[in-house]
Amino acid sequence: MIDEQLRDYARRTSSASRLRAEDVLVRARRSHRRRQVALSAFSAFVLVAVVAVALRPSGARPPVPAITGAAPDGCSVRSLPLPAGITGGSVIAADPTGRYVLGVPFPSDDMAPAVTILWTDGTPRLLPTGFAGTAVNASGLVAGISGRLEDRRAAVFRDGAVVDLPAPTGATFSEAVAVNARGEIAGTAYLPGTPDFSARAVVWPSGQGTPKLLQSGGKDTFAAGVADDGTVVGTIGTREHPYRWTAAGAGTALPLPSGYRGGEGQAVAGDWAVGTASTSRGGEDGKDELTAESVVVRWNLRTGALDHGMRIVPTSVSAAGALAGRVGRDEPGIWRDGTVVPLPMLTGGTRGAAATIVGDGHTVAGWSATASGLPAPVLWQGC
Repeated sequence: MIDEQLRDYARRTSSASRLRAEDVLVRARRSHRRRQVALSAFSAFVLVAVVAVALRPSGARPPVPAITGAAPDGCSVRSLPLPAGITGGSVIAADPTGRYVLGVPFPSDDMAPAVTILWTDGTPRLLPTGFAGTAVNASGLVAGISGRLEDRRAAVFRDGAVVDLPAPTGATFSEAVAVNARGEIAGTAYLPGTPDFSARAVVWPSGQGTPKLLQSGGKDTFAAGVADDGTVVGTIGTREHPYRWTAAGAGTALPLPSGYRGGEGQAVAGDWAVGTASTSRGGEDGKDELTAESVVVRWNLRTGALDHGMRIVPTSVSAAGALAGRVGRDEPGIWRDGTVVPLPMLTGGTRGAAATIVGDGHTVAGWSATASGLPAPVLWQGC
């Protein structure tokens, strides 16, 4: 969702060149959305759709969230330093401790190889060009994608180098979108020409072993996140149903609120998962999807309980069940214990988004617009 928010921001505030530059962020955000992509053809549409690696609802979007609380006293925002030559950027992920933070620069050439920023204890560095980092764990292991669209490969950055992960037999492309504390990596592999599916959710044990294809039921499957116990959350079918897989690889559909027919699983941490539910059943409903209603859903994977309708467009969920994302009118915020709380922005900023909650649960990473008109990577503390 970070990429959608920055795209909206660019449309409202700047020239066409800035809008083009923002598109590079799409390539650097984790995703499980590949449903509308024809793997056999690389049209301009595919160039956008395949690399759209953001956590975002499909079809109808949830309503603009209302703000129901206020930032607590002592909640502050500060910008993260940027590498030399880079004037703006956004945080896209962080490890649960907050020591390692991933981001992407802004502006940049959207047709150039991917660029990723890694902050370690607040100090930034650029990762090797062509590697799009999507997630990082507390050991500093970065999961992501290497190569260009036509030969993209799941990869990791470890010990100062980018290493491609082994692809499942027959896979043409692969992408890594999440990593847990044990180093297990979740992603999606694409196997065009296979009779009963073209995309499969996959896990790489310890980030380097033989990839394990997850149960598919003869349908496309897409991984979005992996919890520390090995549970994977994602989607089965064309936005057909949010889905979870156990560490052993067995799959089960996540429940939907009454009256909702489809949706997506988008992130997981601890016992909690977050995603969307829609009155449309994805690709099965054709034009109906354009007018469908969509709501945010949070699942407790341990108890099986769900709640929905939280007034936030979430980017991530924390192990405590709190949500980070966008609230109000494109403002950064969090949802915690039933209350939506806006986060302060940098001086002169009017838009932003929270990407992830880290550390003690009161530190948040994301981006805020600045008075100059560029987004800046930021940390909120005491929130």
